[in-house]
Amino acid sequence: MPRLAPVDGTGVAARLARLPVGTSYVRYRGRRWVAVRSVAAGGRVERLWAEELGGRAFVSANLYLTGDGERLRPCEMPEAVVLDFLDSWEPWPDPVPPAPRREEVTSRTPAARARGRRGSPRSTR
Repeated sequence: MPRLAPVDGTGVAARLARLPVGTSYVRYRGRRWVAVRSVAAGGRVERLWAEELGGRAFVSANLYLTGDGERLRPCEMPEAVVLDFLDSWEPWPDPVPPAPRREEVTSRTPAARARGRRGSPRSTR
């Protein structure tokens, strides 16, 4: 049966809130992982997906915040695995610099940009 706990800072929601919303790089059991936390339905549903970088292990769960408390729904794994991950992960510095913004990526050469044309420079006669 899914865990039912009060929404008072002592339950699963507080553990999950340690992860920022979005993508994070973390260490779990001595290995690097990427964890994604998302929030939906006006904050009443939280999702966790984490996977070991370079490995096959993963952790996945949904947390439903209801008027009666919290309902943790692990995805195809025991609840203990999810709770162990939430209790044991540690922050890891971002291993990869962020990707350039779309407007920074271009296929033009510097010379073509200076002339306002795409592609390779053409000879002028």
